[in-house]
Formats: sequence, structure tokens, C-alpha cells
Amino acid sequence: MKYSVSRRSTGLLLAGALLASIVAPTAAIAFSQSPVPSSIPSFATVRAAVTSSALVKTTPATSTILPPLNNIGMWWKSINPHEVTVGHPACSPKDATITIPASPDVNCAYGDLTASRSILLTGDSNATMWIAAFDTWGYLHHWKIIALSHSACTPWARPWLSKTAVLWGGVTVGNCEIFRQNVLTFVKSYRPNFVIPIGIIADTESLKPAQPSQLQAALNSELTDLKRNGGTPLVLEPVPAFALAAKMLACVSMSSTNLSSCEVTTKAVGTSKLNIAYAAAAAATRTPLMATRPLFCGALVCPIFVKLGSTNYLVYEDGYHITHQYSQILGSALDALLSPYVPA
Repeated sequence: MKYSVSRRSTGLLLAGALLASIVAPTAAIAFSQSPVPSSIPSFATVRAAVTSSALVKTTPATSTILPPLNNIGMWWKSINPHEVTVGHPACSPKDATITIPASPDVNCAYGDLTASRSILLTGDSNATMWIAAFDTWGYLHHWKIIALSHSACTPWARPWLSKTAVLWGGVTVGNCEIFRQNVLTFVKSYRPNFVIPIGIIADTESLKPAQPSQLQAALNSELTDLKRNGGTPLVLEPVPAFALAAKMLACVSMSSTNLSSCEVTTKAVGTSKLNIAYAAAAAATRTPLMATRPLFCGALVCPIFVKLGSTNYLVYEDGYHITHQYSQILGSALDALLSPYVPA
């Protein structure tokens, strides 16, 4: 079946994408087939594909795009045949929930479910979007991946905002802090081998944006808190982000023959407020920083589509999140980032 998108359908496409990203997966949502483990590309292969894809400025044939443009929120199936769930909604709430499930090491587990070694992913929806990649990596390398995330709740505290400020999904800043403390309590009791805090800043007119110094201080505190509670943090370089959440997909729809106007420059990624803060906090706390940029950006720009084999992967679900399918196909590539710090 072929898929297409037009200017007229842009609003519906974007609404569908956002809806798919906020609801728990159910049997009614379509799933992409899990890739064959032997076909999952290495870091070098992905990097080469990103470099060559950055030179292409037209939208590929719709029949080759994954996820399809009319279902960019399509869910993913784990390569682990024993992982029968399609996500753990209670482990990644999107509302005012502030508790974490009992026994997260069992109820919020991905990767190799029987492994004794574990990595905890925690943070907001940007932590959630990385689960598919780490699930693949964990299964291939025999690590359990535990995910405790909450949409709109960064893994760091935000003292520059009122505790009563309401965030996306109805959760407040104060409740996000309670969720963060609950995660720290789990870290202290369970002692995962590594913890990877992942978050994003999506400044809005209704919320006071963090100053660079405030953001760096908040990240410093989070990494210090993790170490104080027995965690060994690792930091992932933030992925490219767009000024407006819907801008990229709307641009693809209207500029299919000139994707240059839709792309983020590689230079802009490196100089973004969040990337600078992550790099500074990692250096200040002596926390390893894993460079993800080669998985997303060529020398000059970060392509919207990355061709691997006969498939053109749509990299972004919206301006702040990568798609499940691109995340999943990065599973082996993660090894180049993790192997200097995580034992085989």
C-alpha cells in the first residue's frame, strides 16, 4: 500500500502524530515489524547513511518510507520474542500520575528481561523515545533496560518555575519533582548499573524559559543527585530539535521537492541551549557524554529521512521526538557510544 500526504491533510497528519504519541498503545494501533537482528546496522553504517542522506533534498517514494507519513506514530515490536507487551504505559505516564509502578525492574523492563545487569532510562518523553533503541541494544548485549519516564517531566528539577505551573498533560511542576524523587528512591534501593537521564526543553509563551546558567545548574544537580543515591550516570547528547513541534512535518508536506528548508543545520544542534548545557554539566560532574550527533547529522545538515537498505526512515515524529522505527534501528549503533563505558 502506498501512502501520500498533501497540504490539505497536513493538519490531520500532525494531529494524528501528536495523538499517537500521547496515548498508550493498544491493539487498534498499527505496528511495524521488528527488524531481523542480523540486519540492524552498525554505527559506521548508520553514520554513512546519514551523511549520504543529507545530500538528498526530495521526499522519497512514499511506499519506501517507515513509518508511513499517514501513521507517523506507528508503534514498534521488540526484537525480543519474549517481550510480548507493546509498551508499559504505567511506567511512562502522560497525565497527573506521579507514582511509579511496583518492582520497576520487572514491570518496566525491556531488552534482555533475564539479565542481571541493568540500565535505567529516566526523564520526559525524550527518554521514552529512546526505549526502542535501548531495548534492541539490551537484547543483543544481554542487558536489562528499565524505563521510568513521564511526559513533560524533565529528569532535572526546575526551580525557576512555580510548583503549581501546569505542564502538558495536566501534570504540575511540583508533581514532576515528586516523580523525580520517586525515581531517585528507586535508584537508591535497586542500584541499576547505569542511569541515563534524558530530557528536553520546549519553551512556551506560558512558561518562563530557563536561562542557560539555570539549565546547566539543574543538570549538574541531577547528575550529582544520581551519584549521591548510588547511580552511575551516563549522558546522551540531545537529538536535533525544531523551533516549533509541528514545523518539520508541515514543511515536508509543503516542500517535498526542497527539503533544505525543513532541515536543522548541524551547527545549530551543537550551539543549542540544551546541548551546551548537557556538555557543560557532563564536564563539570565528570560524567561521560555520548555523542549522538553522527546518528542524526551530516557535515552541514541533519536529514529528515535516512536511507538504510531499501527503507527510507523518517527520523522525526515531530519537532522534538524521533520516530519509534528510527530509534529501534539505532540499537546496534548504540554500542559504539556505550562500549567505552559499559562492559560487554
